[in-house]
Amino acid sequence: SVAGTNRPRFYDLTTADGVPYHQIALLHLDSIASTVLQTCNYWGNSDQCGFCGIGVSLAAGRTIAKKTPEMLAEVAVAAKELDGAVDATLTTGSTAAPDRGALYVARCGHAVKQAAGLPVQVQFEPPRDLAVLDRVHDLGIDAVGIHVESFDPAVLARVAPGKFRTGIDTYFRTWERAVELFGEGRVSTYVILGMGEDPDITTAACKRAVDMGVYPFVVPLRP
Repeated sequence: SVAGTNRPRFYDLTTADGVPYHQIALLHLDSIASTVLQTCNYWGNSDQCGFCGIGVSLAAGRTIAKKTPEMLAEVAVAAKELDGAVDATLTTGSTAAPDRGALYVARCGHAVKQAAGLPVQVQFEPPRDLAVLDRVHDLGIDAVGIHVESFDPAVLARVAPGKFRTGIDTYFRTWERAVELFGEGRVSTYVILGMGEDPDITTAACKRAVDMGVYPFVVPLRP
């Protein structure tokens, strides 16, 4: 049998300045999740990732463009108290800054941890300087997601040209440093299947990632 889930209770609350909590963060099973910057420097140009909907939910009015650390902390406390949220996952659109938005999403994660006491994963693109990872770690973040999306360079060049220019080797270098800081199993990447990728390349690279201590979430494309 299939059962629906009840609408989370925190969705009915709003901030003092009138922003509905459900436009700030959503509950995914028992995890509170938010895209802290709902804009991306890949969006709306030739670099746009073919599988991404970051600008779609913004245009539909389902979310707001920028969530502040204070807002996210307030919503996380409510999600924990009213709906039993057990952790938080914060992601961000990529910025043109050298840190690619990592420090902002980490500051948001720090605020959530301080207020709600939840373990926090933050997600971002490889920063130009790997020392940024140390600063993310220093903010008390528990885990990081750095998402290559496809290990097949031909697929990546076609569906995510900005990530292709970053380079698959850069992802491996970034993961290696991240595992040193956060530990095995606390660094993850998404690997999307169904975009025409070579299975042998994909399997070999997933094994290489696993051997480094990186957890690959292998997910089918759902257009």
